Amino acid sequence: MLRTATRSPNFSIYAEATENLFMPWTMAALDEHGVPIQIAKKLSSLLDQYDLDRTIQDLRALDVTDLPDFTDFERKLVASVQGSI
Repeated sequence: MLRTATRSPNFSIYAEATENLFMPWTMAALDEHGVPIQIAKKLSSLLDQYDLDRTIQDLRALDVTDLPDFTDFERKLVASVQGSI
């Protein structure tokens, strides 16, 4: 019987993507600052996606009145997070 060496697959990339809900890690990290994932997805095109410090700076500088696709509740939530970060 011939045995071939097999390597175990590396699932680390998939595990990381799953942990971040298949979003850039900076968007997933906003959840820890009080921004729900659903709102972070809507904000993702407006914020830096590679550096958390820049993401937070972008979020602070964001004009919530200029978010036409957001409900009043979402705008108020983003504004409250802006005041706490």
